[in-house]
Amino acid sequence: VEVIQGLKTDAKHVETMMQLSHAFGHRAVVAKDTPGFIVNHAGRGYGTEALKILNESVTTFSEIDRILREGVGFKMGPFELLDLTGLDVSH
Repeated sequence: VEVIQGLKTDAKHVETMMQLSHAFGHRAVVAKDTPGFIVNHAGRGYGTEALKILNESVTTFSEIDRILREGVGFKMGPFELLDLTGLDVSH
C-alpha cells in the first residue's frame, strides 16, 4: 500500500493509514506525491518493453505473458495487466 502524504496532510493521518494497512495484512510505505507514485512509475517499463518485443515480432503476446509469469515470477504478464487496467489508464 502506498500512503501518499500531501502538502497539508497531518502526520497523524499518515500513521493511521499505515496502521490500517498493517491491520489488513498489507505492508505500507510512505511515498512522495508524484505522478505514478512508486509501483506505477517503476512498472511503466514492464508494458513498454513488452510492446517493443511484440513490435519486433520476437514472439506472441501470449508467450510474452507466459514467460514473464512462469519464468520470471510475475503474477501477471504485461498484456494481461494492460487488459486488466485498460489501455487508457496505461496511456
